[in-house]
Amino acid sequence: MNEALWLLGRGLGVSTLVLLTISMVAGIITWQRSTPLQTPRFAVAEIHRRASLVASGLLVAHILSLVLDQEAQLSWVDTVVPFLNARNPLWWGLGTLSLDILLVVVVTSLVKKRISHRVWRGIHWFSYLAWPVAVLHAFGGGTDATMVWFRLIAFTCIAAVGAAVGIRLNAAPATAIGGVRATRSPA
Repeated sequence: MNEALWLLGRGLGVSTLVLLTISMVAGIITWQRSTPLQTPRFAVAEIHRRASLVASGLLVAHILSLVLDQEAQLSWVDTVVPFLNARNPLWWGLGTLSLDILLVVVVTSLVKKRISHRVWRGIHWFSYLAWPVAVLHAFGGGTDATMVWFRLIAFTCIAAVGAAVGIRLNAAPATAIGGVRATRSPA
């Protein structure tokens, strides 16, 4: 049973990273007036929402499988309070920190209609911190970090987010600076 939970936990962790990456990429490119390949913004926003939802479910299952796995030595407290785990405090603590950030983003997204858009957006920006922290957790805390297949997946995720950031920076829409609309000058 423990080996099955361990395998499940590993698979769920990698799957969560992939879906968080899809959510991150969609979230980054949704901010543009036009999206790559002329995909409608509403479709990209829907991909972002659905990938986030599925990633959240997989993350819960990832954590649950590791808490139930006695060899992992992960307690319920370790899942919400970062850097307490005796077995792997730094790397698993980063996973917990990423979870905590994502929990705040999810909760505020669920009550989005009850808080100001400005507050929600400010909190939602923290999701940009959760993803790289989760990637660090995967490289340092994951038992497959040295495997070629894992590195291929992880570096593909990193490249995808890097490409999305590049697309966003190169095709940034007009932005407000000091209340005045400004556009980027061509390079």
